[in-house]
Amino acid sequence: MPFASRLFTLAAALSALTAASCAGVQMGEPNPDAARSGAGGLGVRPRGLGGRAAAPDNPDARPERCDDGGGDCRCMNIASLGKVAHYGGNTDSTDAFQQYLNSKSNARVALLPDRTRLGAELLSRYDVVILQALEDSEYVGFWSYAPDEIEALAAWVAAGNGLIVLTGYGGVPDEVDPDNQLLAFAGISYGKSDTFTSCPDNFCYCTDSSIPFSGWSAGGFAGAHMVAPNGQVGAVGVFHGRPIACADTADGPCEVVATDPSGGVVGVGKRVGKGRVFVWADEWVTYTSQWGATSTHGADCDGHTAGEIYDVPQFWYNVIRWVLPDASCFAIADPIVVP
Repeated sequence: MPFASRLFTLAAALSALTAASCAGVQMGEPNPDAARSGAGGLGVRPRGLGGRAAAPDNPDARPERCDDGGGDCRCMNIASLGKVAHYGGNTDSTDAFQQYLNSKSNARVALLPDRTRLGAELLSRYDVVILQALEDSEYVGFWSYAPDEIEALAAWVAAGNGLIVLTGYGGVPDEVDPDNQLLAFAGISYGKSDTFTSCPDNFCYCTDSSIPFSGWSAGGFAGAHMVAPNGQVGAVGVFHGRPIACADTADGPCEVVATDPSGGVVGVGKRVGKGRVFVWADEWVTYTSQWGATSTHGADCDGHTAGEIYDVPQFWYNVIRWVLPDASCFAIADPIVVP
């Protein structure tokens, strides 16, 4: 859905955010001029409690997360595990993704870029974990996980938390090995072939080399969440990803959320116990350029830039809301995002 058709009035955005917020979270005014920029923010009221703060008006909702001193409470804690995405000599990074969630949403995002042992104590600090490039550096040092770490992650998801997995960070197919280790409990894996290798037209320059993708599947629990009338995602950018395979398990069926023109799986969602797993075949949805301004490449790119044709913020809002459905307090102070 084009950027221009997604702008709400400031009053409508504030009304929607107020309705979606938890008790104890006060929204700061969204800045319409800062859309897709990571600027602006949400005011979060300090509390005098550590750990989790309850939401007494909705006992079934996931409680807020407060920092160790109890002075900053957020709707959820998100851990980004692995090296952050980068492209073009590190000029295009994930800064916008992290800043967008930390400054414009009531979530708190922490980066864990080094090999960190997975265990119950670490995972208990977070509500959502995003797996990015699980490696020491690009092309080398792919991480490996012990059986007890895999079991800890599986138990954490099954207890009601959300796992989001991305891939496509480099040219070495073995980059998917650690992801496949950690996803085995869900019956999901990445293949090692290369996908989205060529631009279908002459406008990929305008989107900083990514290829527009909008092959959403409308059916089922996750697919409907991505394309529902009140949360529709138009296009996002993809480039050099990996195919996804998913098998039904005792926990339930796989649901294909998105496919490429050849029928290859680009996105899949699955419920595991009380938790949910969302797997995406690419990583360009985190790059700063994909959240960028609408006029960075001259008049020949008018109507074709990432800021004009991509719905990356809406993609992330929908994915996070789907993997953590009991976090009804989650909100983004941005007039282009449909809550």
